[in-house]
Amino acid sequence: MKSLLLLFTLSLLLSGCGQTSDEMSGKELYEKYCAKCHKSTGKGNFLLGVPANKGTKLSYWEIKIKITKGSGKHSKMPKFPHLTDTQAGLIADYLLSMK
Repeated sequence: MKSLLLLFTLSLLLSGCGQTSDEMSGKELYEKYCAKCHKSTGKGNFLLGVPANKGTKLSYWEIKIKITKGSGKHSKMPKFPHLTDTQAGLIADYLLSMK
């Protein structure tokens, strides 16, 4: 019984350690899903064919579509269909606010 109580208590303590994607800001979502390729600065990696997304001319809606639906047949950019419309919007807002 003591070990079961200890296991239960430990699981409760650890359950609050991670932040879910629903609780993340646009910047945090960008860091999690975009920065690996596009860099935290948004400058991309020209030598690897990853375009800069800082200062993009894409609209808010175009960015959201690229994130959730992809960028076309020959694009190397992964799509993130598991992200909600709100999460994709938070990333788009953050990206458009990058100075």
